[in-house]
Amino acid sequence: MENPMTTRRERFIAAAHGQPTDRPPVGAWIHYGSSFWTPEQVAEAHLRFYRQYDWDYIKVMDDFRLEVPEDLTEIIDPTQLELVVPDPDAELSNYTKQAQVLTILREQAPDAAIIETIFSPTQTLVRALGVNVIEYFRADPDLAHRTIGRVARALSTWAAGLGELGVD
Repeated sequence: MENPMTTRRERFIAAAHGQPTDRPPVGAWIHYGSSFWTPEQVAEAHLRFYRQYDWDYIKVMDDFRLEVPEDLTEIIDPTQLELVVPDPDAELSNYTKQAQVLTILREQAPDAAIIETIFSPTQTLVRALGVNVIEYFRADPDLAHRTIGRVARALSTWAAGLGELGVD
């Protein structure tokens, strides 16, 4: 049964809902190591990759690191983890920048499906503060629960608003 799709986005959404498509949607992604780039540079890298290879969707890599206190670059004392995302409902700069990336992508590629990468709360912490957070969590499960819970809540809030940014 032939089912012609008119846009890449329609193809992706149909496939995601288990509906017939003219062909499977095709795409790939790259971690650009772009945590210190501007949102415009990040969006441009994604758009270049999407257009060069003629993919059906853009899988956006969120390489911006979780906002932590400015002087906190590595956890050397477990009590420092209490400083991480003290208010899970506060706006975090990493999500503000990623929202700019997603907005640019939707404007520049209206026919593309856009998928946002969301790392687990633990991986989000490791990416921001290093792998040693795992040892502190093993040593103090209550600390782990509190810290991961705050990060999970911030991630959940972020994920809940992605539709408003044009993410599929």
